[in-house]
Amino acid sequence: MSEFNYGDPHPIGTDCIKGRNEVHVRVARHYGEMLSVTEALYERGGDGVDRALALLDNELTNLCGWQRWAAYAISDDLLNQTAAEICRAFALHGFHPADLRLHTAEQARWMEAGLVACRWLGDRRGQGRISNNLGLALAALGDTGKAVTLHEQALALARETGDRHGEGQALGNLGVAWADLGDPRKAIDFYEQDLRIARQASDSRSEGITLNNLGMAWAALGEPGVAIELHNRALVIARESGDPLGEAAALGGLGSVSLATGEASAALGFYEQRLQIARKAGDRRAEGQTLGNLGIAWAALGDPRRAIEFHEQSLNLARQTGDRRGEGKALNNLGLAWADLGDFDAAVGFYAQDLVIARDTGDREGEASVLNNLGVAWAALGDIPKAIGFYEQDLSLARTSGNQRGEAGALANLGLAWATLGGVEEAVGLYSHALALAREVEDRSTEGIVAYNLACAMKTLDRRDEAIKHAGSALTIFQAIGSPHAGSVSRMLADWQGQT
Repeated sequence: MSEFNYGDPHPIGTDCIKGRNEVHVRVARHYGEMLSVTEALYERGGDGVDRALALLDNELTNLCGWQRWAAYAISDDLLNQTAAEICRAFALHGFHPADLRLHTAEQARWMEAGLVACRWLGDRRGQGRISNNLGLALAALGDTGKAVTLHEQALALARETGDRHGEGQALGNLGVAWADLGDPRKAIDFYEQDLRIARQASDSRSEGITLNNLGMAWAALGEPGVAIELHNRALVIARESGDPLGEAAALGGLGSVSLATGEASAALGFYEQRLQIARKAGDRRAEGQTLGNLGIAWAALGDPRRAIEFHEQSLNLARQTGDRRGEGKALNNLGLAWADLGDFDAAVGFYAQDLVIARDTGDREGEASVLNNLGVAWAALGDIPKAIGFYEQDLSLARTSGNQRGEAGALANLGLAWATLGGVEEAVGLYSHALALAREVEDRSTEGIVAYNLACAMKTLDRRDEAIKHAGSALTIFQAIGSPHAGSVSRMLADWQGQT
């Protein structure tokens, strides 16, 4: 035995620690490699998705435990190199399959540890890919602003390292983030760049995902025909490539377009198909989102009580999976359903909970939506000044974030409130501003609604010719986008034109 000084680790103890560390490294590496296998199965599609999820279900506790060990061991001088490599493997290979099983906050922790590891290892390409994944996790937790920053960093790193696949992912994720922030035109620009990369690489799965995202963006711009074509192309690609989650996303997009054009029964059919796929795949987050969509469809069909049942299920799943944004949407939808039943006090209670979540998570889009709904609820309760207060907060938020689409909606609601108080001239000014903004951002739905409201205000002021002109504009838009309001506006316009 070699000599040692008092105060040094005993050589036998050192050997024990070394042996234990070697065992830990082997086990942790095994689970990191298992994630790589799981990812490969998942990417294969078809029955590979089922096999990947079965593997995750059997080993999730061990995977989480050994990821924590690796994240802690980075600070150990004897282990930091190896532990960093293992943390990187967990973050690089674990995001997409584990997304269906991990709590979102746990998923973000994996990615944060992976970023630390990549920086320690000097792995710029890995840092870019993991920044992308962390951005997605933070967006799901409601921090879209930070997600944009991470995706921009990922894009720069991908271009620096020549990682075309990572570049496409970053572009697509930036599109999703900007769509969430209310700028579908900017989202389309990113999606089209992503689509070119996917096609150059003959990556059909990424192509399908991007086509679906483009469909949602064009739907937001009031182009349902373009949206349907894109969603159908995405659906064909997903089915041909055996991508059930891509198929579910395309079905969800088709459901949303159907709902927006007044085809709620058709939307139900698409959402029910999506729900079956999400449940088979064990994608609890998608299941919760689809339950919420089914609730919206039932509300559109005039059955708010059935809608509430679906929204409550959606809320429970969002809380179980840590989907804070999903939780806020479910609370908002519950408020809307109770408002449909005429219980605006209950609606205000749900909206208030949603507002807390939106502000806690920095979800500015969600905050704007619920401020708008609080204004509507208080107006229905007869407190117009309080409603105006919420609409003004909504307007301020939209202007601060540069969301012209949201600004147009807030101005339109303020116009309605002032018209209710008898301030029709003030309402006309607000409507006119809202109409100009809606046209500038190509928000056809809002443009039609504001044109209709402006027509009603002009009629009240006995400005018949202007009322007819704006009603005609509203009708043209509603007919073009397939709005269910087209029939009632057509009858109103015919009545006005028939008056002498």
